[in-house]
Amino acid sequence: MEGIRTQRIMQNFIYPYIVYEHQVGWKWRVNQMTGKKVYRIITIILVIIVIIVIIQPVISHAINLNVPREIYEKQVNSVIGKLEWSQNDDYILSTNSVSNNIFHSGSYSPYISLPDHQENIGVGGYSQAIWNENTIIAISQNGNLTWWNTSDYKLQGCEQTNKMSTYISINDNFIAIGGTGIFIYYFPNMTFIGHVSGMKALFSPDGNSIAVLSSQNTSIFSFPDMTLKFFIPNNNTQDIIWSSKGDLISTISGKFINVWDVATQQRKITINSNSGNITAIDWSTTNNELIAIGTIMRNVEIWNITTNEMSESLSFNPPPANTIFDYGIDSVQWSHNGDYLIASSFTDVKLWSFNQTPIIYSKMNIALFGISFGMLISIIFINKYNIKKNQVAE
Repeated sequence: MEGIRTQRIMQNFIYPYIVYEHQVGWKWRVNQMTGKKVYRIITIILVIIVIIVIIQPVISHAINLNVPREIYEKQVNSVIGKLEWSQNDDYILSTNSVSNNIFHSGSYSPYISLPDHQENIGVGGYSQAIWNENTIIAISQNGNLTWWNTSDYKLQGCEQTNKMSTYISINDNFIAIGGTGIFIYYFPNMTFIGHVSGMKALFSPDGNSIAVLSSQNTSIFSFPDMTLKFFIPNNNTQDIIWSSKGDLISTISGKFINVWDVATQQRKITINSNSGNITAIDWSTTNNELIAIGTIMRNVEIWNITTNEMSESLSFNPPPANTIFDYGIDSVQWSHNGDYLIASSFTDVKLWSFNQTPIIYSKMNIALFGISFGMLISIIFINKYNIKKNQVAE
């Protein structure tokens, strides 16, 4: 009886096929015919697709697909300087002493050079530029603050601030300019808010704190009331950087990085670079445990601050033989989505892909999984319907 019932079920498996009829030609037909082999093949294929999509993260982890992959290394005709990603990671802003240039991030091909006037740049040239939502803001060493909008990249304004400026940091409509002191303004009307002693100021990611680096110490203030939270003694500190969550702050001195817990005000860990003094640093935008550092030896090191281990060491090609200077890494920057890391050294730029997003979450795999799983469920329900139908017929 089971054999007869199974045969009837297979006879009820309906699928289209093409036939050739005399004086009619080729046409589609749908017929109830034995589809046992076809049914088995389709079911097996669907099951295999579903299983592969589900276990892909395990497979990718086993073969270590998250190892950084070099996208490109290029040499350009001018000094690259500091790098900054656009908000959508489609473009790279390169700031050197004489200009601000935008490149396509995927190929580092030129996109546009921001218009400017020589009097805005000044004698010392640009020292830093940041991409702030719909505005690009640059500071020159003579204290001129210049900004452009990102819709048409037209020059929007220029304001003279304090002399000998080197750093800028922005928090909503507040901008801190550092150099011979820290000057805070309300942007873009540039209303003066206040001044503190220091060389560099950096707003925390949530904007509720500001870290100020001076020759004596690194002070952490609440913002905007500027109440002192705690300070870190300055042991030849050259730079500071917040973690992506804002719960940690790092101070850089020579080849050492000290990571401090803001809540406990205690040093959490000390990292010792494997390739000389640190010349650039950036905290991962999506992983609070990862720090990328650039060194004087043209190496980029990826460190895990939880384990105090270097997970990756990435290097540039050696400089040309006729180079009289030994250039280190000038800038290192994670993309906003955390999938890419870009670094520059004099006239060289290099991009790596980390592919940190699990493969199962890709749009194509989600669509493939949904279609295959849906077809599989449909076949199961069709079979159940056919079984009940045949049982009633018997």
